[in-house]
Amino acid sequence: RLTLSADVYKINFNNFVQSHKVGGLTYFYNGGGVHYKGVELEGTYMLGGGFSVYANGSLNRAIQTADNQWNANTPHKTAALGFIYSKGPIYASLVDKFVGKTYYTANAENDTPIGGYAVTNFAASYTFDPHISDVKDFKIGVQINNLFNNTTINYLAGVTGQDNTPLYFTIPARNFNFTVSADLF
Repeated sequence: RLTLSADVYKINFNNFVQSHKVGGLTYFYNGGGVHYKGVELEGTYMLGGGFSVYANGSLNRAIQTADNQWNANTPHKTAALGFIYSKGPIYASLVDKFVGKTYYTANAENDTPIGGYAVTNFAASYTFDPHISDVKDFKIGVQINNLFNNTTINYLAGVTGQDNTPLYFTIPARNFNFTVSADLF
């Protein structure tokens, strides 16, 4: 009824290639190394009747070796919470994923914080036997990503060359996927 998982990690990464965009030009450089440390917890609890609740969370630390500053575009924390229904041929999930605040640059004097954001995704599928030789299961599904159409700024891509106007990216708008798959014997 209960599944739990925990991870503790420490990664010493060397030769960290980074990029910086100015105007229409992207400049690549070796940012030295990054020391990543963190902990992640995850669990799923079966409520009964095909329903489960899912949760995940992480605390992260990413420090550049060259200057002991926080590594740009690395969130301090992430989290997810969702509900899953799986019974017989029917599967459905509704999961909200949160990504914490990040920074465009590791330079403390010119740092640009990018606020945290959350995105909710929905998926549903139905599996059946199509009674076709060599085909075991046939599945049709639908996914709705960014269900509530959150288009918050989530990344600073650089600045323009003329007047240093920030070039922000936003979360992709709501989108849909339809899938059809078959398992062969």
